[in-house]
Amino acid sequence: MHHIKLLSLTVPVKHNVIVPVKRTVPSTLKVLQKMENPKGNPFLALIKNFADNPQKFQEGLEKLLNEGPEKVCRYLLDILALRDKNTAHHANGVAKIATKLSKEIGLSSQETEKIRIAALGHDLGKLYTPLKILKKPGKLNEYETAVTRKHALRTKQLLEQLGLTRKNDIFKNAAELAENHHTSIDKLNLTRKKTMEEEVLELSDVFSALTIKRDYKKPQPPQKALEAMKNMQKDQKLWNSELFEKFTKFVEKTYCKK
Repeated sequence: MHHIKLLSLTVPVKHNVIVPVKRTVPSTLKVLQKMENPKGNPFLALIKNFADNPQKFQEGLEKLLNEGPEKVCRYLLDILALRDKNTAHHANGVAKIATKLSKEIGLSSQETEKIRIAALGHDLGKLYTPLKILKKPGKLNEYETAVTRKHALRTKQLLEQLGLTRKNDIFKNAAELAENHHTSIDKLNLTRKKTMEEEVLELSDVFSALTIKRDYKKPQPPQKALEAMKNMQKDQKLWNSELFEKFTKFVEKTYCKK
């Protein structure tokens, strides 16, 4: 009698295994995710909840953009105010000055709108400037100055990381203006001719910075601030001479009334 040995075969069975996708959050947004949101800012809530979920984030961003570019920019400015009210106050001031100046020199409503949005958002990069530098009461040293100057590029990077520059041309323009708004003062890229929009933003920024209170300085009266800017222009030729003349008359008429 013969014995037959039966072999047991094991057949591998394929299963549908769901492998979780690990999403990374850009470092610029990680900083914002850690912030408190005491007033329920919708843009900050979107970042905190969905920065690691591109689809949900884009859906939320579309809804916010339906409220208009200025409203979106003000949401971002309110986030900045949670960290530094003085810088946010300065941005509001720059936007008011730039809007008035744009109208005074005859820019179109579209050009004025571009400059206003850029003015509101031009200092958003200071969300990433260390507070010990941002609020230092005395003069900044060389290293601290270099760190502070990075805020212009970081503003552009933030608007790009949020996807705003891809969604709306006005934010793309704002990102470019923000990146270049210290061109004259920092003596960077002086071989490149600046646009009218850049110069309007820069003049408005400098005038506002001189006339508002900061942790490290007292505000200057408008007339004194204007004289300081005239000296800067005389010594360094920072701005287009025709535009600066118009700016001078605008400041004297609007802010230096007796």
